[in-house]
Amino acid sequence: IRLRSLPDAGKTDAVVAGCTVVGATADGLSVDGSFELWVDNSDFESCGAEGVAFGKLYAPAAEVVSLDIRGCRFSRNGQEGLDLQLAAPPVLGAGIGEFRITLVDCDAIDNALDGVRIDLDYETAAGWTSRIQMRGVTAHSNVLAGVHLDLDADASVFAHRLACSANGTDGFQ
Repeated sequence: IRLRSLPDAGKTDAVVAGCTVVGATADGLSVDGSFELWVDNSDFESCGAEGVAFGKLYAPAAEVVSLDIRGCRFSRNGQEGLDLQLAAPPVLGAGIGEFRITLVDCDAIDNALDGVRIDLDYETAAGWTSRIQMRGVTAHSNVLAGVHLDLDADASVFAHRLACSANGTDGFQ
């Protein structure tokens, strides 16, 4: 499944629900651009790269972009189970941008890198921020970290009921 939009365009609404992607050569779900996205009750398993890969999720200036991922499973993928990179548009306008990320009741199991990786790539964009909530996430037997947050920009994180066990490096980094 591949979703694309221009990084400096307004956000596009999209829903991915009840999908199963098994054995994709590359990513199970690949997203790049500015989206208001809901991913619900879907499985991404044994993909050659990431189960779900956000090359960059962009928050346009003066907008709030939401990503809700609920009841999903990311297992046995060739790289990360879920790889999310958050970014400001390449040409910054006036104002600020905000991400609201919610990850609820998801499993990241036996992936070749991190189970879940969230990377803030807007550190040079003053005024951009993220609110990240994770509830009921299980990260087990991943080669690297179970949950890896790269928080080198403005953000707030709420983590509740994370079960991170038997991962190769950190359970929660």
